[in-house]
Amino acid sequence: MSCAELGKSLFDLIDGRLSGPQELRAHDHLQGCAACSERVAAWRRALPGLRQAEPPAPDFMTIRRMELAITRELSRAPAPRLPVRRWRPLWAAGLALAAAAVVLVAARAHFSARPPVAMARVETVFGTVTAAGRPVRAGEPLPVGQVVAVTGTGASLAIGRAATVRVSGSALLTIEEADAAVRLRLETGELEAQVEPRRSGEQFAVVLKQGRVEVRGTRFAVGYRDGGSWLRVDEGKVAAFDAGGRLARLVAPGETHWLSPVTPAAEPPPSEAPAPTPRADSCKELQRSCLSAVARTRAAIRASDGPRAVAASAAEGIAVGGCGIDDARQCLDELQYLRAEALRLAGRLPAAVLAYRALDRASASAATRQNALFAAAELERRLGQRERAVRDYQRALAVKGATGLREEAMLGIMETAEEAGDTRTALAAARQYLASYPAGHGAGRARALLRREGVVSP
Repeated sequence: MSCAELGKSLFDLIDGRLSGPQELRAHDHLQGCAACSERVAAWRRALPGLRQAEPPAPDFMTIRRMELAITRELSRAPAPRLPVRRWRPLWAAGLALAAAAVVLVAARAHFSARPPVAMARVETVFGTVTAAGRPVRAGEPLPVGQVVAVTGTGASLAIGRAATVRVSGSALLTIEEADAAVRLRLETGELEAQVEPRRSGEQFAVVLKQGRVEVRGTRFAVGYRDGGSWLRVDEGKVAAFDAGGRLARLVAPGETHWLSPVTPAAEPPPSEAPAPTPRADSCKELQRSCLSAVARTRAAIRASDGPRAVAASAAEGIAVGGCGIDDARQCLDELQYLRAEALRLAGRLPAAVLAYRALDRASASAATRQNALFAAAELERRLGQRERAVRDYQRALAVKGATGLREEAMLGIMETAEEAGDTRTALAAARQYLASYPAGHGAGRARALLRREGVVSP
């Protein structure tokens, strides 16, 4: 073995990673080379101290923020100039256009003839989900028209276009429609929904025993208590209809409405109401199961194995019950974030958006909520859903107690609103950015926008 060969395998030798024959060759060389022996001895003395001084690896959130920042900067890079093509005869261009027209007409005929596909899928399971008695795992489609039973802490479902539903409380649910019109029938349990604004002709309704509710785009919850059914609105307005189909009331944010004929004395539970406290040993077992799922998901993400990461983050059978926010619930929030990352890695971007947005809830930490909303906005912008992206950037900016992505969220609002043609929102975001970060890395873009629109920058 030469000195150069030993230098290449120096650290493998010190750490004991060389094969038997290679290690023998290295030791033979060291017996006859004083310089290499001194070099190896010096590294043996220095390595323990150097390794102890190694800074801890950044946590998952920090890595994700770094990735988002790099992606944003890469998206601003100037597009490469296309090579100048040689002139071609006009008849060749005409033939190409004619062929493209034939393909387009055929494609339109093919896709217009296809019936609309009903969309309903289990995203996350914190207990068990069965459809007509058959177990349904996370990632599987839900059948339309069959009774779906949810036990344990609940399950998160993606239904129709851009709607997330969380079902809990030993619920029985039937998905009657799940395409342009979404219609759910809740027989027992509770349901919390986050619904994006509906397009023209689209509907979202939940039918209960004493009436139904219809929304255009909002966050609300419905459920049963003391023999009656209740509706709580967290965002937007919800139309409540009685059992006869008559509009009873438009329920505003922060209000609760009972659909039953007689209002029970007890109020419905608040959002994220804790369940009865289980035994301590069951909480520990649930937390161990969750931590194991987190470790498997992280390993799959590090290996860039999207499908394996999605499968590992499914969390079947993990139910937190009343174990508390400080232990099992915290772990499940982390697992939900990792599931969103896994879906993104697997290329399932709409499902990843829904998974990120499901973390906009009280149990999640401020940093987790801000990270998740920002990541959802970035994906929505990538998918061309600019209005939704602006709203999620704004939600990320409004999270109390989280400042890590405040500057990026302001820039996201400004740039995405400008792309969507919403000049008013873009200008307001530019002013807010310059007031908060006058020397920030986006200050030049903000001032250029204000000057272009004839507004004097602050």
